[in-house]
Amino acid sequence: MELASTNRKWRKSILCFMTLAVFFVLIYYHEHLIEASSAIFPKNDPESDTYPDNEASATNQSAQDPQYSPTPTSYPPTPTFNPPSQSWLQNQFTKARISLGLPPFPSPPNDWSNCPNLRTTYYFPQIRIVYTGVPKTGCTNWLRALLVAEGVIAKDAVALIHEVTDPYRMSAVVGTNYSSSELGEAFSFTVTRNPWTRLVSGYQNKLSESSNNRSYRRLGWMIVKKFRGITDQSVLRKLYPTFEEFLMWIVLKRGRVDRHFTPQYNILCLPVAEYDFIVPLEYAQVMSRELSQRIGVNLNVGESYDREIDPRSQRTALLAKELLLSVQSGVIEQVYKLFRSDFLLANYTNFTDPDFPLPKNSLDTHSLDSSLLM
Repeated sequence: MELASTNRKWRKSILCFMTLAVFFVLIYYHEHLIEASSAIFPKNDPESDTYPDNEASATNQSAQDPQYSPTPTSYPPTPTFNPPSQSWLQNQFTKARISLGLPPFPSPPNDWSNCPNLRTTYYFPQIRIVYTGVPKTGCTNWLRALLVAEGVIAKDAVALIHEVTDPYRMSAVVGTNYSSSELGEAFSFTVTRNPWTRLVSGYQNKLSESSNNRSYRRLGWMIVKKFRGITDQSVLRKLYPTFEEFLMWIVLKRGRVDRHFTPQYNILCLPVAEYDFIVPLEYAQVMSRELSQRIGVNLNVGESYDREIDPRSQRTALLAKELLLSVQSGVIEQVYKLFRSDFLLANYTNFTDPDFPLPKNSLDTHSLDSSLLM
């Protein structure tokens, strides 16, 4: 009896041991099976950069389709969309003035009659607003909103905008029935934009092959002729300047170029006026509501920039990164020097920054210098 009892105990012990052994073997194979399956079928983790085919496919597709914009392989955190304060923006404009060798503050009242470019600053007497429209900052949408508020056009009359603005240009207003004091007391605002995205937008819309803009074809031929040495007209007519050639041409002309490409400080009335309200285009939808409340006039600009909510994921920003990364660092540095005061207008980020193209409230105003060649 004692022997039989001992055998039963041993059988139980052996059974327990075998059960534990089988359990650990199953765990071992389960873990290695997961690793093997991950190696064969990798997960598309949006927080990582493990997309081996994305960059190659983006490059190939971009070469085939000029309108294509590659999707970034990783995404920065969603922004809070709290725009910069007006006091901070005013301070940035002061820094831009100083960088241009101008007095920090224009002598009041605002002397709009002496703006550098009277045709791009407007006065709307019924709503008593002065607006400087910098090309490629959504100025068509802003002019539409102002003309509607002034009672000049209907809300949907987009085609008429540039046909009816001439009487409201400062070049037509100065010397008429409006006194300098009346103009100086009007509420004034303007819109700025990250210089890199503005340059890319200008190139894409005016000079790239995808735009086929006939008004700028002759200029495109001049750029190609200059940098490629091609003089045969039959050959030139088939060619378009590259983005790098476009930037080299701007450097060659020292920024004294068409209003769509010239630095914003050449158009803004910085020497003689101080704007009451400044809108970085990247925050246009949010700040247009604030502006409307400030002046008591509805200036709904709608989707004036891009349907993508996050400015960092908008088509022009993605395309700007793609194009600028292909440009020689020496050209980038020369363009930045020409547009340095434009970057100061809202302390705009460089295209290598994760938050590009947003203004950088917390960065030192000279931080772009060191990041250009990163």
